[in-house]
Amino acid sequence: MLESSLAAALAEARVPAMARLGLSIGTAMGDFDVGESPPLSPHLLTLSLAERFGLSGPLSTSSVTCASALYALERAEIELALGRADAMALAGSDRLGPFNRAGFEALGVLGTRGLVLGEAGGAAVLERVAGARARGAPIRALLLGRSLRADNLHLTAVEEGGRAMEVAIRAALDEAALGIGDVARIVWTAHANPAYGRMYEQVLGRLFGEPGPPRSTWEDRFGHVMAASGVVALVHAAWLFARGERGPVLSLVVGFGGQNGALVLAPDGAA
Repeated sequence: MLESSLAAALAEARVPAMARLGLSIGTAMGDFDVGESPPLSPHLLTLSLAERFGLSGPLSTSSVTCASALYALERAEIELALGRADAMALAGSDRLGPFNRAGFEALGVLGTRGLVLGEAGGAAVLERVAGARARGAPIRALLLGRSLRADNLHLTAVEEGGRAMEVAIRAALDEAALGIGDVARIVWTAHANPAYGRMYEQVLGRLFGEPGPPRSTWEDRFGHVMAASGVVALVHAAWLFARGERGPVLSLVVGFGGQNGALVLAPDGAA
């Protein structure tokens, strides 16, 4: 699942074979489920893919619930900023196995009126704009800003007032040098979970008023894809831009443990 996504992303990015290309993966369970044999650590997924594709740059694995891919994105940005890589492959994946299902079922959040789980593997290549343009690689989206904040409330419960998410949104917009009024669309994850739905309504109502920018999610078709959510957020934004979305997209990702993430993305030419 993840291998084919990564192969497609690397092929489209046209990264030279001699480039220092690293890999940063966000995953809760790696490519296995508890009870399978042999058990593998999540980082072995990163190591095996790096070997498979001959990646010689920095390698890292982030396992931080459903926000894992956002932490992997942050790590990829750090490697680029420090000059340790020319480009970073970014990936997110989770398997929908018995262990994951049992955990969500125990919390009572699944069902026809609650969260529907999905399984996905997504990949993208993150690099500086100048490098991509110099070799004529397609730029599907610009990452203008991002922020992660934890509310430290509970292992699985969400702070329904959304204070940490509000801080994340404001920080991501500040990094992008944009204001509340510049956001053209809001995309969110875990909205089908009633608790997260109430949190989103609180924070978005305070920040954007009503009706605010259009809101949408990919989860009504694919389900909540857990640790892959952060990468799917990037892919979904690129899909929106390819279909005519002109303004910046604010993408919101949440995870257990009070993880709140915000990304600001725009089509090429917007910055």
